Amino acid sequence: MRGSSSAMDPQFQEFASEVADAVEKRLSGAFEQRIKTHVEEAVETRLSGAFEERLASKIEERLSGAFEERITANIEKRLSGAFEQRIKTHIDQFEQRADQSFKTHVDQFEQRAELRMQMHFENLETKVTLAAEGYGSTLKKIERELVDLNKKVDEKFADHDLVLMDHNKRITAQEKPRG
Repeated sequence: MRGSSSAMDPQFQEFASEVADAVEKRLSGAFEQRIKTHVEEAVETRLSGAFEERLASKIEERLSGAFEERITANIEKRLSGAFEQRIKTHIDQFEQRADQSFKTHVDQFEQRAELRMQMHFENLETKVTLAAEGYGSTLKKIERELVDLNKKVDEKFADHDLVLMDHNKRITAQEKPRG
């Protein structure tokens, strides 16, 4: 048969090809079925308790203290410098805005207070001027009244002096002849 294998008969080749196709069809279905069964068993095994236990232990390991410490360290590391800097920047900006706002309010208050004080002093100045003018007028009136009173008193004393002098002359004139 060895000598005949190199030059195969075309009928034999056709028969060999049909046999190979038939075997392939039978084996491929069986092979596919075995693969499918094996995959299903592997999936079921993985999803069974042993796989669940392994998965649970890995999850527990990750969520244990070491994992928490790593997460905490990472969070602290990430938040420490940059977060503190951002917070400090925000606080500095807030302080600057608050200082500026406070200065603005103080300046506005000073301007309003200065304007009110100026108006108050102008009003006070007007009142003091009026009071001084009134006081001056009162003093002038008192002075005029005193001058008038002095004139009246002087006139009355002058009249009284004239009457007394006249009375003295009469008494003196009456006393002379008797003696």
